[in-house]
Amino acid sequence: MTAGLEPWAADQFIYGILSQDATLMNLLSTAYQSHTIEPGLVPSENVPEIYSDTVPPDVTYPYVVFQMHTPIGDVEIENNIIVMSVMDYLVRVVDRSQSYSAIAPIYGQIHSLLHKATGTVADGVVFNCYRIRPYKMPEIDDAISYRHMGGIYRVQVQS
Repeated sequence: MTAGLEPWAADQFIYGILSQDATLMNLLSTAYQSHTIEPGLVPSENVPEIYSDTVPPDVTYPYVVFQMHTPIGDVEIENNIIVMSVMDYLVRVVDRSQSYSAIAPIYGQIHSLLHKATGTVADGVVFNCYRIRPYKMPEIDDAISYRHMGGIYRVQVQS
C-alpha cells in the first residue's frame, strides 16, 4: 500500500464489489435486454458496465457510475500522521427511461453490497462504507428522459 492513494483505493473497492457481483450484473443485463429500441437508434453491442467518473458516448443503458462527491478530509494523529481519509461517493444507476421501475431493483442490489461494507484492496483498506443519503434525479436532455437512482456513501479508507 502506498500512502496518499486513498481515493484510488476507494475506487478499487467500489468497482471490485460491484463488478464481481453476479446478481448485480444479471440485473443490469436483464434490464438492458428488456429495453425497447426507439426508431432510428441502433442497439449497442456493449454489455452493461460499471464506470468510474465518466461514461463513454456509446454507453449501454442502464449503467452504473460512481465518482467522488465530496472529499471530507483526513483523520490525523500527532505530527500530522494521516491514519485515514474520509470521502463521500455518489454511486448511481442511470437509465434512459421515463420510469424508475427498471433501475429500482438494480439500485437495491447496489445498496445491499455497499452499505456497511469493508474490505482490503491492493492500495488500501476500507474501514467502513455506508450510505449517508439517498439520491434520485429525473433528467430530460434533448427531449430524452433519463432516470438516476442511487446513494451517497461515506467511505473511510487508509492507504
